[in-house]
Amino acid sequence: FNPETCRLMIGMFDKDRSGTIDIHEFAALWKYIQDWKTCFDRFDTDRSGNIDANELGNAFRQFGYNLSAQFSQMVVRMFDRRGARSINFDDFIQACVMLKTY
Repeated sequence: FNPETCRLMIGMFDKDRSGTIDIHEFAALWKYIQDWKTCFDRFDTDRSGNIDANELGNAFRQFGYNLSAQFSQMVVRMFDRRGARSINFDDFIQACVMLKTY
């Protein structure tokens, strides 16, 4: 995971705000990552290991968000660090965490 994704996830699970996570917080984080991986794989319909804007839009709708296709395309552009017009698992988690927390 890239440093920003790690910072966001640790911040979500650092319940005592110590700046670190203990074994129990890590266990919760690990389950969260596994759940997101299952979700990512469900929406990666072409099994490319990446999610394009269409697949991301489907994921957002499944999460209960009513967002435009243009929004999904913008998210992909923002988080696509490789210029592939798709996002990998790391980017997917970062985008979803940011959407959830903002």
